[in-house]
Amino acid sequence: QRGHTVVGVDDLSGGEMENVNPRAKFIVLDLKTPQAFWAMDIIVKQNKIDSVFHCQASAAENRSLYTPHFDTENNVMGYTNTIVPCIRNKVKWFGIFSSMAVYGEQQTPFVESMPRQPRDPYGTAKTLIELNTENLAKVYNYNYCIFRPHNVIGARQCRKDPYRNVVCLFMEAIKQNKDIYIYGEGNQRAFSNVHDIVRACVYAMEKNITGEIVNLGGKDPITIEQLAEIVIGIAKQLGVN
Repeated sequence: QRGHTVVGVDDLSGGEMENVNPRAKFIVLDLKTPQAFWAMDIIVKQNKIDSVFHCQASAAENRSLYTPHFDTENNVMGYTNTIVPCIRNKVKWFGIFSSMAVYGEQQTPFVESMPRQPRDPYGTAKTLIELNTENLAKVYNYNYCIFRPHNVIGARQCRKDPYRNVVCLFMEAIKQNKDIYIYGEGNQRAFSNVHDIVRACVYAMEKNITGEIVNLGGKDPITIEQLAEIVIGIAKQLGVN
């Protein structure tokens, strides 16, 4: 809608082809594989890419404690096989999607000036990606912005992942007439609409904002119990019991 030509690359492990806008060029590719490096080199070169949003990740944070090899392979290698071909082809701007997981267990609300203190392999991988982005920029002189989004939700969010996307988990449980489970104390979370996140990221690209780390997300937290009550209430309004 804003006049940009868009090229998407994804392995569809967390999404569906039906969600891809037909006006975008889309390539199915597993970014963690060795072949992906050269495939990305060709994609960037042939499409004359000048800006890149790197969103790819295995984003099940709690699971990463039990699958550190899988998490590192997906997140670190997927990132490396993207940014290095882009550097080779002189991409001018990067939007790197990181995570609030880099803050670890520090006191909320998180602010960008806090040190990186990850507590699990997922947060550690995101910390490495941030540091590599900053350090490589000093050598190769590209612009970048690091985004730390917070609990993004939206209408086409993946519903088949049993480890994340709590709103979808609750919705699917209600649709299938199953119980909703809240683990532990159901800590507070702030949730963010995907349209607000995208609007901020596109603004950063168009204004060529560089060298910044930006928290993106809602400021008003609710408990997971309150979230469950909201989802149940909406379901009742829609006639789902």
